[in-house]
Amino acid sequence: ILSTIFSHAYSSNTPLNQLALLYGFHDYETFYRACKRRFKNTPSNILQSGLDSPYLQQRIYPQRHQDSEAIKGEKIILPEFTLCGLDFFIWPETRSFHRQWQQFENYQNAIQGQKNASVTFQFTAWKEGEEQTMRVLCGLEVNPAFPQETIFSRQSIPKTTYIRFLHTQDVSQIRNTYQYIYGTYFSQSSYQCLGNWELQRYEDNRTSIEIYIPIRR
Repeated sequence: ILSTIFSHAYSSNTPLNQLALLYGFHDYETFYRACKRRFKNTPSNILQSGLDSPYLQQRIYPQRHQDSEAIKGEKIILPEFTLCGLDFFIWPETRSFHRQWQQFENYQNAIQGQKNASVTFQFTAWKEGEEQTMRVLCGLEVNPAFPQETIFSRQSIPKTTYIRFLHTQDVSQIRNTYQYIYGTYFSQSSYQCLGNWELQRYEDNRTSIEIYIPIRR
C-alpha cells in the first residue's frame, strides 16, 4: 500500500498527508513511521527520488487480486455547471464524510434553482502547500442565476475532460477503488491528472458511485 500511495502522489500531486488518510493510516506520523520501517527513508525523500526510485522498483504498479475485475475508465467531457451546497474543511482526524452528508441532507431542500434533486455531488479540492485540510462541498447542480441563502456555497465547475469510473461495491470499499484508479490505472496510462480536485456523483435509487477524475487534455 505504501507504493500505491507514492504512485497516487506522482499521478496527481496530492499531498502525502491527505493520501495517507485516504488509504487508511490513522495519521501522517503513522505513515511516516511505516515508510521509515519499510524503506529506511523519509516519505519526502522517497517522493523526491521519483518513479525510478530503488525503493519503489517492482512495486510501483500494484495489482488487484486475480478474481477482482478491473475497473474500466471512460474518457468523458462535461460542460460547465454550477454546484451549490454546504462547504466543509476536512481535518486529518476525519475518518468519514457521513456527518457532513447528514448535515447537507437537513438543508438541501432550501437550495434554490435545483436542476435535478435526485442527483448529488461531492466536490473535493486541495491546494498546493496546504498540508492539513481538504475542502469538501456536498451539493446539487443549480441554475447560477438563482439567489441562495448565505449558509450555502457555490462552486463553478468549468468544462473539463475526465476519466469516469464506477464504484459498484459498498461505500466502505471505495478506498480499494481509489487504490486501483491511482495505483494501477493512471500509473499505466498516458493520461495526466489535473491533481487538485475531483468529483463524485450520486444518483437516488442507485448504489453505485460515479468518480470523475479531471485530466489534462
